[in-house]
Amino acid sequence: MKKVFILTISMLLIGYSHMTYAVRVSLLYQATLPVSSQLASERSQLISQGLSQVLIKVSGDAQVMSNKAIQSSMGSAEQLMQEFSYTSASGNDSAKPYWLHMDFDPEGVNRLLRNAGVPVWAQNRPLILVIITYEAQGQQPDIISTESPTPILYWLKQEAELKGLPVIFPVMDVEDMNHLSAQDSINGALTHLTEVEKRYGCDALLIGRVIQDPTKKYITQWKFVQGNDQLDWNRDGNLLQEILQGAVNQVTAKLASHYAVVMTNQAHHKLVLNVSGMTESDDVMQLMDYLKQLTLITDVQLLKVTGSDVMLSISLRGSKQSFMESVSIEKKLTLDETTPDETVLHFQWNH
Repeated sequence: MKKVFILTISMLLIGYSHMTYAVRVSLLYQATLPVSSQLASERSQLISQGLSQVLIKVSGDAQVMSNKAIQSSMGSAEQLMQEFSYTSASGNDSAKPYWLHMDFDPEGVNRLLRNAGVPVWAQNRPLILVIITYEAQGQQPDIISTESPTPILYWLKQEAELKGLPVIFPVMDVEDMNHLSAQDSINGALTHLTEVEKRYGCDALLIGRVIQDPTKKYITQWKFVQGNDQLDWNRDGNLLQEILQGAVNQVTAKLASHYAVVMTNQAHHKLVLNVSGMTESDDVMQLMDYLKQLTLITDVQLLKVTGSDVMLSISLRGSKQSFMESVSIEKKLTLDETTPDETVLHFQWNH
């Protein structure tokens, strides 16, 4: 029997600091749905919906439920649920006064996606700074901050959480205001905006402009920037929540196409790594723990330690290229290209 207990909703992100360039999204395998009761009958009816929510987050694919292999496996959704709990949904629809939280088995979910040939996007994901200027009818443009009294903040963060996309908004304190203005955002002044991005230790920028015209229609312009890669699009409509959902979907699809990889149930590749810069007493343990939590890796073996260098063997479900892209996100390992070696990959460990 599953244990029922009450807990508060956890934060989506853990381990965030100004020096972080990616975060480990902690609730990828948890689904949260509003419910009218704590009855088992209602919960049973929602397990498949909860698993669908998780599959979308883990794959980064909003259309994953159209996969026939996934559809045929939904009958086993209850077997993948490990735990559930309820919290009070204060301020929510009075007809649904509770949140149902369902935790699903990570390995079981990953296996389901692998068997269906669907790419899996690991938990380490780029942290995105969202800079949106909002021009309400007859008012001056204003940058949406963490304290802005607008549903834009809530809606976009809600959609990002549903997609497993880590986002933050500027606090717009004195330091932000010295480097960032609404006009900078409107003009797409990337030099200024990327300076703000560095302050928050983010890996990418989502820049948006939302204008409400006299007919209450919304005109929006968007730019997503990650390094030298940019994506631009416009979208107009009467429902702002749908427009924001579309913006999150655009960014999620863009990132998932780069970082999500098709994996096999068996390890098909082995790599040998030589990692330099192991100067602290617990560096070797931290390195091995870091590698073991990467979704692609099935096994890590310590081969030898020589001074501040460590040699390891890793087994992969994916390709060497997929591994390189995975470690590039968090920047814990930097490839040393000055020591080319066909049999050993040389990295520098970054504290």
